[in-house]
Amino acid sequence: MSEITLQAIDKLLETRLEPINIKLSAIEEIVSGHTATLDAIVKNTATWEAEVKVIRSQMEKQEKVIKLLAQKLNLDVGALLN
Repeated sequence: MSEITLQAIDKLLETRLEPINIKLSAIEEIVSGHTATLDAIVKNTATWEAEVKVIRSQMEKQEKVIKLLAQKLNLDVGALLN
């Protein structure tokens, strides 16, 4: 008799929990999509930061060359830039 009751309870719980399981599956898919999107954003941000560092380094080198050329040509860099 108790076996029938446990089976009935189990079936009832399964029936009642099915909509919740469906909603949880949908939420898992949404979170997975957001996770993939965030991973892509982080990767793009890291790539962008690396590019900014390279560009900054290149600009600093170019600035040094311009200052050196201006010095060799006896030009006032400050006056040229203003």
